[in-house]
Amino acid sequence: MVSLKSLFSSSRFPEGSGIISVILYFPLGICLAIVRMFMVLHTLLVASILPVSSFRSFVLRGLFGVLGIQVLVTEDKRKKGQSSKLLVSNHVSELDQIVIYLITNNFTPCSPDMHAILRMNFGYRDFGCEETRESFISNIKKYLQDTSTAVLFHPEQTTSGAAGMLKFSSFPFEMKMPVQPISITVTRMGVPVALTTLEGSFWWDFFWCLFTPCTIFKVKFLAQEEPVEGEDSEAYAKRVQTAIAKSINVKATQYTFTDKAEYKKKLQLASLNQSTTSSALSAGGVVQKEESNPPSLGTSDEDLLLSLSDEMRVMVLQVKDVLPHVSVSVIIKTIEITGDVDITITNILEGNIEINEKEIGKTGQDTTQSQAKDFGRTSADRQISYAERKKAMIEMARERYKEKHGLAKDSGRTTADRHLSYAVRKKAMIEMAQERYKEKHGLE
Repeated sequence: MVSLKSLFSSSRFPEGSGIISVILYFPLGICLAIVRMFMVLHTLLVASILPVSSFRSFVLRGLFGVLGIQVLVTEDKRKKGQSSKLLVSNHVSELDQIVIYLITNNFTPCSPDMHAILRMNFGYRDFGCEETRESFISNIKKYLQDTSTAVLFHPEQTTSGAAGMLKFSSFPFEMKMPVQPISITVTRMGVPVALTTLEGSFWWDFFWCLFTPCTIFKVKFLAQEEPVEGEDSEAYAKRVQTAIAKSINVKATQYTFTDKAEYKKKLQLASLNQSTTSSALSAGGVVQKEESNPPSLGTSDEDLLLSLSDEMRVMVLQVKDVLPHVSVSVIIKTIEITGDVDITITNILEGNIEINEKEIGKTGQDTTQSQAKDFGRTSADRQISYAERKKAMIEMARERYKEKHGLAKDSGRTTADRHLSYAVRKKAMIEMAQERYKEKHGLE
């Protein structure tokens, strides 16, 4: 059974002693990449000037060879008279479309934000992928009827690795047309640098091809597959997937691109928690066990956090840790205005930021209600308690500023003193936030 993890590389570089060869090669690789970047400009110029033809493809394949990208057709089972205009292939890197384009001059669907240089010179075309599914299929069918140029699809919908292929989407096969299966394998010579990664992009995949001595793409054109009467699109897709997987000796798995997205998200959250813990340790010192639990986040909050920069994400989590009842969206809006964690907390506590009922997290409500018995029983008691905690919060913000800018003369005689002082003031600030929440929402 092929595991999902084995289908992808999380890092470009090998573990263990293999990294030594990459380190030794690195200076030469950088020089090689710089020289090849000048050749990229020459390649783009040729691609822009020459009209689409077999001669242009021949010239471009030679230029890509100079760039370290060799394209070889190792097998061709296409029969004369069979010229399917619907191509499907496995997806091993972000360069697959260009590799096939250098052989067939095909088009492949892309989003409107695809870089104009790639769209104009290497066969990317917007068929309305942001429209409805029916409209998208209609646009492609109309195009195939009006022209002899083929259209390439990657039914896996994302890149996979050498251990197996992701499940094919049924979308290209819903058109009930003959398809030309194509298999792609890659060999990288000299340096053990992964072809692509979970976080890989077109430009990074391309850069590492320039960096390494040679990357060989081997392409096989398999026998044409045709739809069988009574066969649904899922079965048709499975049949073609199996044929391609068999040709390159890998497993045809049932994992989908959604599984990859969830796996990627899981790794990002694990990395996020680790970086947050490290930031907390560097900012506040020793974190006590009872205070080390991360703020509770919902699915929408997690999605918001993943869309932020690393610096912004750490700031949001620091505020969320102190004010768990405030939603992540409110914290983000406030930090975008203030640009500072302490000022953000102060503004929220002072009521300068409006917080709707829908923006109050369930965790914050439960925490506040469970600790209601710790608050003052009278209004005077609560005001005194609030004033003391507000003073503690201001002192903490002042001391953190001094420590950050090296202005603290006695911010704690020892590291342990400073860590303890921070923990005490943080606790006071949390209590103040909880009391303000209770007073505002009538939780006497």
